[in-house]
Amino acid sequence: MTILFFSATGNGLYVAKTLGDETKSIPQLERTGIYEIEDDVIGIISPVYGFSLPLLVQRYLKKATLKGDYIFGVLTYGSRSGAATNQLLKALEANGNKLHYAADLLMVDNYLPLFKIEDEIAKLPKKDIDIHLTKIKRDIESRKHSIPHKNMFWRMTSTIVGSSFMGSKRIKNTDRKFSVTDKCNSCTTCARVCPVSNVSVKGKPTFLHHCESCFACIHNCPTKAIQMKTQKSEARFRNENVTLKELIEANEQ
Repeated sequence: MTILFFSATGNGLYVAKTLGDETKSIPQLERTGIYEIEDDVIGIISPVYGFSLPLLVQRYLKKATLKGDYIFGVLTYGSRSGAATNQLLKALEANGNKLHYAADLLMVDNYLPLFKIEDEIAKLPKKDIDIHLTKIKRDIESRKHSIPHKNMFWRMTSTIVGSSFMGSKRIKNTDRKFSVTDKCNSCTTCARVCPVSNVSVKGKPTFLHHCESCFACIHNCPTKAIQMKTQKSEARFRNENVTLKELIEANEQ
């Protein structure tokens, strides 16, 4: 089994590690130009941003050739997953790949403009993440064929919200709301965890205006020096089962 994943704050990487031993980072696969994956079972783990797949995940999957007898996807989300599963299906089909099974997994929402991280963490016990993850793993082991059906409302809503959230104007403007305080010690962690090379560090970090709103730079800053004008709190999140070193290895460009 080979699992392809994208993870900014550790949720996706935790799922990938739980489901299989052979994990490959989508940002690193794209950076090195590896687009052909072959195994009996291939999985895709991705977060949902604004009811959509991250642009880098969409971009990679539309170019990838996945040679597997059984292909599955698990999408992590924090509030609503919308019709992101449909988007995953279309991204795979764009290059002739199939999807046999898909599941949504409710986890922590790290989107700072809408959610207080301390409130999200407090909700964790009620989400029964490991119970749901165990069921998903059992489904995959039994080679279950199932793709959740999303009705027209969610398909339309996901298209509208996703286009707005991942549109070119937002991509160019999101990081203009970031600021860096005097707590910054120029450690370069922010640049190393960014999956799209949007951060340059010469003294203090500067942002290059092609941010995909994964907020890896903010959440993983060791000194909490990066702030966002519209953030709901100063609390930060990284999945407790994932280390900063692992996220750097997964995302560093």
